[in-house]
Amino acid sequence: GESVPMPGQDSVTVVVVPRAQTAVDDDARGGLIRGREDRVRTRLASLPVDARPLRGPLSITARNVVLNEDGGAQFARAELITAQLNTAAATRGDVILDNVRVTRPVVAMREGAGSWNYEQVFEELLSGGDGGAPRGRRKTIQLRDVRIDNGTVDVTRPVQRFALRDVQARLPLVVFSQPGLPAPYLRASAMSARFVQAEPEADLAVELVNGLFRFPTGTVHFEVEGATLDRTQLADLDGVWNPADPGYGITATGLALDVNLEDVAFALPEALPRTGTASFAFAVSPAAPDLTQVRFTDLDARTGDSRFLGMIEMRVGEEYFELIAADLRVDPLELRLVEGFIGELPYDGTLTGTIQGSGGAIAFDLSARLRAPTVPQFTTGITGSVRYTASGLVLERAELDFNRVPLAALRAIAPGLPLSGSVTGTVALSGPPTAAPLDLNVRLELGSGVALVEGMLDLTGAVPRYDLSGRLIGVDLQAILQPAVPPVSLTATFTLAGSGFDPAALNAVIGLGGRFSGWEAGPDDGITLAATIRDGTLGIDTLYGSLATADMRASGAWRFIEPQSGALTYVADVS
Repeated sequence: GESVPMPGQDSVTVVVVPRAQTAVDDDARGGLIRGREDRVRTRLASLPVDARPLRGPLSITARNVVLNEDGGAQFARAELITAQLNTAAATRGDVILDNVRVTRPVVAMREGAGSWNYEQVFEELLSGGDGGAPRGRRKTIQLRDVRIDNGTVDVTRPVQRFALRDVQARLPLVVFSQPGLPAPYLRASAMSARFVQAEPEADLAVELVNGLFRFPTGTVHFEVEGATLDRTQLADLDGVWNPADPGYGITATGLALDVNLEDVAFALPEALPRTGTASFAFAVSPAAPDLTQVRFTDLDARTGDSRFLGMIEMRVGEEYFELIAADLRVDPLELRLVEGFIGELPYDGTLTGTIQGSGGAIAFDLSARLRAPTVPQFTTGITGSVRYTASGLVLERAELDFNRVPLAALRAIAPGLPLSGSVTGTVALSGPPTAAPLDLNVRLELGSGVALVEGMLDLTGAVPRYDLSGRLIGVDLQAILQPAVPPVSLTATFTLAGSGFDPAALNAVIGLGGRFSGWEAGPDDGITLAATIRDGTLGIDTLYGSLATADMRASGAWRFIEPQSGALTYVADVS
């Protein structure tokens, strides 16, 4: 043998074994070989070994990596993972990987029985990774300069399922464990993905920059400098996601610099608009049983021709909306948006004014500019308050202030009324419009006189119901009726009970008793009426009237819509 110098060490001994001569028989050849092997083995064992630690990175490449849960269900897989192992750290028992590249990873996150599968899979890492480390020292496990390309994350919860597709991420640092670290964390310089959800349907691009994510057991704490959801821009996000909490499980604050309502429509209740833009500061938190409480401040929201300014706090769910507090100015608010909360209205138009309150009691002071078919635009003031209860919206009080509103506007709710002129006065009502009857208290100035009305109006069914009584005081009939009548005033009491306003479907009982004054009326001139209207048929049980030199009595039944039938029998005496 001979010694040959090698780089990095003094020398290495090379042993050369010559081939045995062919003249030796097989047994002799075997013995010769064994003898030489024994001598070589003995010499190698006696040589000194120059052992030195590895220095520099160690490149690692792994293909088709699969990670399964206990029981065999697949948790994650990746087409390719490359990294460089820090060998100096490895000699200390730590794991530090640099330049980590993960290609086409697929992760299946599942929640069940109050825990997540990733907690089970990474239990050792998330508990600190102490296995194999010297006693009293916590092992360091870090990934540096991580890049994720074309990833997928499928999330399944008991009542929710969504996915992140086309995940791209640049993570300068991911720390699973290190001395003194209370929980794993990662820093993200840039992340992007598509958020996909089937019910309610959603498909939007999500991006964020400069984020810090910490992972205490079962939760995610996040601080994000900026994020976008399609065309929506967010900033200064700070919060916690705890999937054990109600609703979306998010407690967070932040700024919404430019929100496009279409981008977040999947998270809005049905009553709220789906188009428009907004900017605001926000705070969100979970609310039982499965709701989210949201508070917007410095709000400036626009949808259609409507604009909201100020503050609003609400509880929302997939099919739930509750207004908790508000300090809003609407300038204007389209009535079509109000219909989402109280049902269909017979008028179009806008509202301007303020909506203020807290603790679920909300007061409003508004001016309404209303329109109805064949009626010129008119204005009325609306003041009052509403309260949200377990049964829904309750109208505690509302007062409509009319100022020369055309009586023809009533045709929007009672087609065919033979009315003209205008009305001034107030209509006060209370009750939940879509859940229980409204209580009415009305005082109107019309035809140089006054009408006082009290009773019930029920708008909860497909056909309105009513039970009203009141007084007419000195009402000039010529000023309010379209047909030509004598210029007399009527003072009377009346009752009206029934359902519907359309003449073809109206069912009502009418009672009227009063006296005429003015013109040529005498002290005993007046009118008494007892009648019914049933599906387009007027039935008169009693009609007696006297005015000046005329007396009239009538009775009978007349169907006044097609096909017309029946007749009214009357007797008229004129002197």
